[in-house]
Amino acid sequence: MPTTIAEVKTLLDRLPENSHLEDIQYHLCVMEKIQSGLQRAEDEGTVSQADVDEQKFYSHPTLQHVNDGSFDYIEWQKQLWQDESVESLSEKGRKLGKIVIEEFLDKR
Repeated sequence: MPTTIAEVKTLLDRLPENSHLEDIQYHLCVMEKIQSGLQRAEDEGTVSQADVDEQKFYSHPTLQHVNDGSFDYIEWQKQLWQDESVESLSEKGRKLGKIVIEEFLDKR
């Protein structure tokens, strides 16, 4: 694992010659945040994308009532469009796109 000095030297080598002190400070701060996040992930573990998606769903204000444990978000998502063909979903998307564009143009 490279030392902190080596990492800073590598960072400085990658920055343009005309970089300002603020640029260097910014990149050092970003580097520190990344290292801190990686260390925290190693120490505390991470959360899967499926769990994040589920939490986003459950935290939506209009869907708080489904958070009683009996609702399976992943299964619901799998079955959401099972009776639709790609063509019908594509057509619905085109129609919705036209509506959005028309509304946008009307507001201009």
